[in-house]
Parts: sequence; structure tokens; C-alpha cells
Amino acid sequence: MEPHWQISPNPSQEAVESVTNLYNAINLKFPEGVRNFESKWAAWHNICLKTPTSASLYACTQTDEFEAIKMLGPKIIQFVIFKLARDDIHQNSYGVFLYNALEFDTNYIVKRDRPLASHEELQRESSQLVELNYQRNKIVEERIAAWQRHHENNQIHSNSIIYTECEEYSDLLEMGPSIIPQIMLMYEENYEGFWHELLYEIIHGHKMGAWCYQKGYLIDMWCQFFNERGWNEIPVYTPSEFDRMMSKIDSEDEEGESFRQSGQQ
Repeated sequence: MEPHWQISPNPSQEAVESVTNLYNAINLKFPEGVRNFESKWAAWHNICLKTPTSASLYACTQTDEFEAIKMLGPKIIQFVIFKLARDDIHQNSYGVFLYNALEFDTNYIVKRDRPLASHEELQRESSQLVELNYQRNKIVEERIAAWQRHHENNQIHSNSIIYTECEEYSDLLEMGPSIIPQIMLMYEENYEGFWHELLYEIIHGHKMGAWCYQKGYLIDMWCQFFNERGWNEIPVYTPSEFDRMMSKIDSEDEEGESFRQSGQQ
């Protein structure tokens, strides 16, 4: 016998307002990125709504339109959550499939023991995802504020290590690519910081390895990626000969310091 599912209430007003405010803030700063998402969403959403009721719920994920929007990658997750928050108006709960195809963090995926089998289950999971991401957004805001305080308390230092080898940086790093929109908002507001290093390590799993770079060029590169590029077009930095030389010197300095400290013990 099939288990009984009830349609959960709509997401809380606080959750809806939170994801809507985030979407609006992104749209204000990165309208091209939002338009790119919206055009691909409209094409896929139209396919979903036209899917015969006799077909599998998952039928709309086996289309070119689904693959096209999925290629934008996890950077659009907050856009998808905005759509799910408006499910009661626009029948957006199919976005659950897109969300689950993009989300890497199991803490923000609804756990279930079988595939979704009805529109009611789809709607229920849609509401749950909005609430989960509302909680995540609050955590992101707290961790961004903590890293900014760390910046302010150490602004006399010129070495980037003090900004990117700290607990506050690691706390943001562990949240993964789903928080790219929030990072981009802060980056656009202050491109003199080390947001570019955070973005690079979130995506690639390691820092850029650059010892000399133009921050104006970097923010243009990241904005272009966020606005226009697919996940298969992620910015990649190739270390120069100068970078490799400086990394070697730095490594030798660290080994020397480690040797001196061990000799003093």
C-alpha cells in the first residue's frame, strides 16, 4: 500500500521574503545572469506543463531544455529556490528536479527512501527545499559578516594568507557552490577583497596560485561567468613562471621556519 502524503503548507512568509529579497538583489546587480536563467527556465517550464499526466513525473528531465538549464550549474540554485517559493502561483514544483540535479550538499537535500511519485509529493518537497534554503541563507549571512570582521581586524596586513587561511574563510568555503550568488553580491560591492580566491577555491578545490594579478580584471572575469557562462566554462587560472618561482620560495621559507622552530624545542 502506498504511504499517505499530505501537501505541506506553503513555505513560511519569512522564508518566501528571504529568497525573494535575495533574488531581487541579484537581479539588481546581475540582470544579465537573471535573464539568462529566466529564458532557459521558461523554455523548460513550458515543457513541464505540457507533459501528459499519464507520463512519468521525471519525463521533463529527459529533454534538451532541462539539459540546457542544468548546464548553468549550481550558481543558479538560489534562482530555482525563488521559483519554488512561488509554486502556489506558477506551478513551479518541477523545479525540485532541477534543484536536486544541481545541489552538492546533502544537508540541503530532502531525504526520502524512494523516487517522487505524485504532484503532491513534488509540492511537499518544494516547500521543504524553500525552508531549508532559508536556514542556509541565514547561516551564509552570519559567516560573511564574520569574514568581513576578520578583514577589518587585520586590514594592516598585506599578505593574503591571513585572510584565506582563517576559520572564517573555511566556514564559507565548506558551504560549497550553492552560495555563489551571495558571494558575487559581496564581490561586486567590494572587489578589493579576496572574494575571487573564495570563488576559485569553492569551485576548483584549490586557490588560484597567483602572486600577481589585476583585481579589476578578475571581477570582470567572474561577472562574465556569472552572467553568461555555463558550468563547463568556469574560469581557470594557469600559474605563470613567476607564480611557480614565488610558490617555491614561499615553500622553502615555510620549511626553513619549521626547521628553526623544531630546533628550538
